[in-house]
Amino acid sequence: MVANKRDELVQLGKGLVGRLFVLIKTSHNYAPGHAAMETPVDDLLKTVEEIRRRNEEALIRVKGHTLYLGDVRLKPDNGAFTSFGFMIDEFARQNVGGIGFGDGLTAQGVQNFIYILRDLEPAGGNDRYSRILDRMQQLSIAGIEVEAQPEDVPKVPVGRLHLRLEGLKARLLYQRAAEAIAGEMANAAAGKQLRLRSAKRVVQQIIDLMASDEASLLGTCTPNRNWAGRSHATNVCILSLALGRRLGMSKFTLSELGMAALFHDIGMAGLPEDLREREPALLTGEKRQLLESHPLTGVRNAMRSRGLDSLTSRIVTAAFEHHLLADFSGYPSFPYKWLGLFGRIISIADRYDLLTTLPQANGVPFPPETALRYLLTQAGKTYDWGLVKLFLGCLGLHPVGSLLQLDSGELAVVVGNHRDPDRLGHPRVKVIADPQGREVDGVLLDLADPAVGRRIIGTLDPNRHQIDVSRYLLAG
Repeated sequence: MVANKRDELVQLGKGLVGRLFVLIKTSHNYAPGHAAMETPVDDLLKTVEEIRRRNEEALIRVKGHTLYLGDVRLKPDNGAFTSFGFMIDEFARQNVGGIGFGDGLTAQGVQNFIYILRDLEPAGGNDRYSRILDRMQQLSIAGIEVEAQPEDVPKVPVGRLHLRLEGLKARLLYQRAAEAIAGEMANAAAGKQLRLRSAKRVVQQIIDLMASDEASLLGTCTPNRNWAGRSHATNVCILSLALGRRLGMSKFTLSELGMAALFHDIGMAGLPEDLREREPALLTGEKRQLLESHPLTGVRNAMRSRGLDSLTSRIVTAAFEHHLLADFSGYPSFPYKWLGLFGRIISIADRYDLLTTLPQANGVPFPPETALRYLLTQAGKTYDWGLVKLFLGCLGLHPVGSLLQLDSGELAVVVGNHRDPDRLGHPRVKVIADPQGREVDGVLLDLADPAVGRRIIGTLDPNRHQIDVSRYLLAG
């Protein structure tokens, strides 16, 4: 980074620290909604916009006793020691390692967030961090990212606390990825340059969380009838990364795969919304032709916006290849007889998500097990046989979010699977209904443990039974 740009970012970073300091101090003197909060909130929003106009992250981090704007170190001058010292102490008190501002940020969201920090009762360790995330989710605060302190990565046993904390982290990462790709789709539709920095960061965070709790992230991909924030691109990103991890990809390669998957439908930018929400196989005539134009449009969008560098080439390749299919029976139709690994992975993840989220010929999405059976029938034909088998290993015979009937008469939702192939049919589940069909906040069971004394006797379609399984995954 050239010196003058770094100096400019240092000054903006100091300004952001100062704005946060004033805003937090003001909140301690005035109630929510007071007119005195308007100016400090507006000042913070203007500073965030100045930083983001330079394609940089408006993210303040603390490492030791030093503050950073992203990766740029901030040194306080004589007039900033008070604000810097206060913010370092505040980060420690709140048990967070970073606060960032991005797409979707609003004045009301900023105020709500500041009062969350002010009003939380004292608590230590993971509980305070998790309660901040919990309150942010309850208030639907968008555009604000809270990072845990590096030494505060939760190391608690699998159980309710673990599921709840990791579920909250997974949901927030999902939301950030969805917001990032929505912003990039809007940029592409307007012919603007793609700004990949925030998307790259959230993909890297997804990779980090996946290393410790893949199940929570896969749980966010479960169809949720009541959540408008569902993002096909984010689902494909997470599913592709899970498959990439099974292949033993390095973190760098996973990062490229995640970005390629997140942007695979960049050519859909500007297409009518009804095309995005329809099963492609059910479209005919001009609508189908328009839909099938999106791979080439994606290539043009990516190259026009950024030019061709190594990351753009990955996005371009994924956009072009993800509908070609392994036997080249897909589209676009070209004398092009080579399909890269990323394209083969993303095509499987893309098809699985479309099958489980969009209404099919019977009027409802496929349950996860039905979608997997479909992919198995196409393995070795339209989809790579080896990758489909690995994908089945990722998701298990009963993917996260599957609704099961147990021989005890209870109903249970799958919350995790074993990597051991011999235990693929024996997932970890949460009981949600007793034998009489009454909803319960049931126990967590590992069906691979003989002592549990329960076995699966059938799978149920949650769509037909009007059961929103995702709320059990996210509630923990």
